[in-house]
Formats: sequence, structure tokens, C-alpha cells
Amino acid sequence: MAPRSSRNTPAEALSKEERAARLADLRVQMQEKRELEEIRELEDEIAGRPRKRVNASPAPSTSSNMLAARPRANAPPLFGGKNIAELRRHLQGCKAYFNAIGEHGDEQRVATAASYLRDDALSQWDRTPESERPVTWSTYENVLRDMISDPANRAGIALLAIKRAEQEQGQTVRALATVLDEYWEDVPEDMATEPIQAWALLNALQSDLRVAVLREERTITTRNQVIAAAQRQEILGVGPQRPQNRAPEAASRGLAPHTNRVEGKSLDSNAQSEKRDCFRCGERGHLVKHCPKKT
Repeated sequence: MAPRSSRNTPAEALSKEERAARLADLRVQMQEKRELEEIRELEDEIAGRPRKRVNASPAPSTSSNMLAARPRANAPPLFGGKNIAELRRHLQGCKAYFNAIGEHGDEQRVATAASYLRDDALSQWDRTPESERPVTWSTYENVLRDMISDPANRAGIALLAIKRAEQEQGQTVRALATVLDEYWEDVPEDMATEPIQAWALLNALQSDLRVAVLREERTITTRNQVIAAAQRQEILGVGPQRPQNRAPEAASRGLAPHTNRVEGKSLDSNAQSEKRDCFRCGERGHLVKHCPKKT
């Protein structure tokens, strides 16, 4: 906040640091004012009260027109410096908020986003001299990341999480790649090359899907190559996305369907088809070669 001694000084007589401090102070005040106005408007709307117009005039000024035309958007999530997940929600919420209100200037975006810092993050921000505070959005993101932990520690934690990542039951390869992408954000570029990311994703796949991808792609070079090959195998029913009503495990290992026996008697093809599920559509009563859905 700008010192009281400089609040009554004309802007032209202020130094560069004092102007920046006053500008940031005014922006925070304006943001708080808009938040209060939005709270009152929402409370009136919920209570069914008509919105009061203060100092309404038949010919409003241009500035009041601009304020009234400003679109209403949900405020971004607060950031207290706890973890990467909290930071990611804050940054994503800020970008959505700025896009909604049409704010594209980096300096204004940083000043507005800083007003949503709390706890440890706000304390560290206040201790940073005005001249050292970020003025671009990318720098603002890096400053907030450093508030959580040392960059080297973040990289080590992220690499360990990538190494331990495993594809869960019901998780698609695209969803798995998205999870890994969040970890790669904390890894330096020289340690996150395209082949390394591709092999990390491949190693995280379930074993049967990983083997199928390696059979199709003899040389692994890019992450998108692994995703495309794994998605093709998912369509064929390989991996954690295969239907639960598939044929029993013994049949999936290649046992001939006509060798099954019931009470010591061999089942012919018709009797066998009545007791088995179709490998193609999963429905009972016919074999895959008689599947009506076969193209």
C-alpha cells in the first residue's frame, strides 16, 4: 500500500517506485470495491429486491457506461502457497476470469491476481520490494511456484511421482498423459525431452497395453506416438478399458471353445455357443464367427 505521505501528492511529482505503489494500491481498492458491489447485487437478486441505482442520471458519463458494461465473472480461487494443486487452480481460475472480463494486459492481470493471494503467499508477496515484483504473467507464475518450494525440490518430487505413476483401472491413456503433464511442468526442459516423456508414459501403461504398443511401434520417439498407438489398442479392447463382460480368462488365453466338457461330454458348436459370451459384442448365445454385429 502506498505511504500516506504520497497519497495527496500529484501523480506527476511521484517517483517511478511511488507511482507503481500507488497504482497497485488503487487497483486493489478498485478490485475490493467491485467485489463488494457484486456481493450486494447477488444478495439483492437472491432476496428478490430491486437493484438500487445510486445517483442515476438520464445521461451517464462514459466511465459509468464502461463500468456498467463490464461483464460479471466468478472470482478466481485464492492461493495461500500450500501446494502445486492449489497453484494450478488459482492460475486456471485467473486466466478464465481475465478472459471473461476481457483483461489482456500483463501488468493489470498480475496486479489483480495478486489481490487473491492469502496466508504465506501474501506474506511473501508483501515482503518482495515493488521493484522486484513481476510485471509479466509468466514471471508471476514462476514467482508463485517458488513460494511453494525450492525449484530443485519441486523437480525431484515431480520426477519421483512420474516414476511411480501407474495406469489405473478404467483410466484412458489420454487421462494418464494429462496427469503426467502436470508433473512435467515442474521438471526443467533439459530433463523433460520428448523421448523421455514418451518412455515415461509408456512405462506407466498397464502391462498388456504396453506390450501391445511395443509390438506396434518398434521405435519410441514421441509422446504423441505412444498416445496414438495406445488409443488404437484401446479400441481393440486392450488395456484397462476393455469391457467387463468379456469371455472368461481361460478363453482369452487361447483355449479352443469346442474342447470344453460338461459332465464328461463334449459340447458341440451349437451347445457351446448357447453357454458362452461373444468375444466381439459380449452378448451371450452366439460365437464371434456368428456375431450379428460383425462387419
